[in-house]
Amino acid sequence: GIPCITKSLGGGPGLWGTAYNLPHGVYVYEEDAMQARELLGLDADGVTPGNDSARGPELRTSWGWVALVIVIALTLVIAAPTLARLFGG
Repeated sequence: GIPCITKSLGGGPGLWGTAYNLPHGVYVYEEDAMQARELLGLDADGVTPGNDSARGPELRTSWGWVALVIVIALTLVIAAPTLARLFGG
């Protein structure tokens, strides 16, 4: 019964095609903030107690995989002509 809006924090669905694994923010009216925090089990800063350090590594790991895929793709694109000559393609 609390009016709210969720918003993707970061690229959003238009940037990477899906937003299921991106962090999201929940926005409520100021007068409903305390009730929303209580309902979600958050402390006064809006963080689940004991769980605030879990967000950073997950996000860094995701970006690490994206960077690795980009490097591999660029390597294959750059090496394609050489590989074609070597293997008779």
